[in-house]
Amino acid sequence: MPAPRIEDLAHLPEEPAVQSWFDGRNARLLRPLLALCALAAAILVPVLASQGERLAAAAAGADLALLVALYALRRRGAFLRNARGVALAAILVQFVCFAGLGGEEMRLALSLAAFPLLLVFLRLRPAEAILLAGVFASTGVATVLWNTSWPGALALLAQVIGLSLPATGALLLSLHLARRERRAFLARWRELGARERERTRMRDELADARKIQLSMLPDAPPAVPWIDLSALSLPASEVGGDFFDYLELPGERMAVVVGDVAGHGVAAALVLAAVKSGLHLLAEDLSEPVAVLERLDRMVRMAIRWRLFVTLLVAVFEPGRDRVRVVSAGHPPALLLSADGAVRSLGLPALPLGTRLPARFREDSAAWRTDDLLVLYSDGVTELSDGTGEGFGSERLERALRRSRQTGGRAGRGSARAVRESLFDALFHFKGDAAQRDDVTMVVVRRPV
Repeated sequence: MPAPRIEDLAHLPEEPAVQSWFDGRNARLLRPLLALCALAAAILVPVLASQGERLAAAAAGADLALLVALYALRRRGAFLRNARGVALAAILVQFVCFAGLGGEEMRLALSLAAFPLLLVFLRLRPAEAILLAGVFASTGVATVLWNTSWPGALALLAQVIGLSLPATGALLLSLHLARRERRAFLARWRELGARERERTRMRDELADARKIQLSMLPDAPPAVPWIDLSALSLPASEVGGDFFDYLELPGERMAVVVGDVAGHGVAAALVLAAVKSGLHLLAEDLSEPVAVLERLDRMVRMAIRWRLFVTLLVAVFEPGRDRVRVVSAGHPPALLLSADGAVRSLGLPALPLGTRLPARFREDSAAWRTDDLLVLYSDGVTELSDGTGEGFGSERLERALRRSRQTGGRAGRGSARAVRESLFDALFHFKGDAAQRDDVTMVVVRRPV
């Protein structure tokens, strides 16, 4: 079986982890040993056959076939599930086979030297180690006593004790080394296990935070016939700092909001949740977006003691009115693509929320006619870089926006969803295999025909 890494065993209970570790260690030792036995069996087959010892040659051939089968089956599921028993049986079979094929000197060498020495390097359960040591010792004792006359009782006891000493010493040394290595392994295993449990806890908490954050984003745009909306937000980590929302205002008006908390992760997500809650509490006043952003700026400054900025862009639409109003708090300007193909930026420069400096938010507006497109996005869009580190940039975004008008049929008739998909295709075709380092959020608003 393949030798496991200690990191792979951190999730297992104590005893299975120890046994898996020792099994892998034993496997590394047994592979060359069994290969050596296979080589010896392959040499013995023709040698014994040439000497006329057909039964012994057949036994050596059967042993060789068994070793080849073990090698062929080493990666099968049943083999891996019973690796310890297979390894123990293989050791016993090899000992019996070579002790039986050889003469007295061979049996003594195997039972009193070679296999007891192997026992020192193996890490077995105590019962398994005692079994092997007993087989080796009894074989050596039987070999000597079979070929000598029976001595007196004391002499017999002395011979038995003397012949058992190699296997007994190997057994004791093996058990001592196994205990020492077990303690060292468990100390490291417990440390890694504690780290793994902490990582698992953090992953679970981040997963829960991500679910909560995603639940805060709109599942779908509101079904309003006079405006076509489509949005997508892709966080760079488990929990992002971007958000968007659609807010229905009194008088059948609609506000579209895109925000970005500096950085990403749990801290950014907490601030995001606070800002989003504030927006919903002030939604009825969003017909005057400058005043709402001023109040949000005070709220962020009071609620967040450390310096963490929030950028925000609010676009307000009214049915039957041919103008769109935009207010920015340090956010990248929106792009307005007119039906005639002209592109302009919407959103006057201002400081982000939470800077503790005097807020000077100003309203910007533009004509809003049939089939116009307004794209609100976070800075992760223009800063998305390719493998060379070059950013996507505003110019590429404008070109991609112009091309997107062809999406969904004849020029100028692409839906907000089709335009959004076209822009994201351009973004990620440019990025290629490079890592996404910041959250990417985009909302496309279209005035339908």
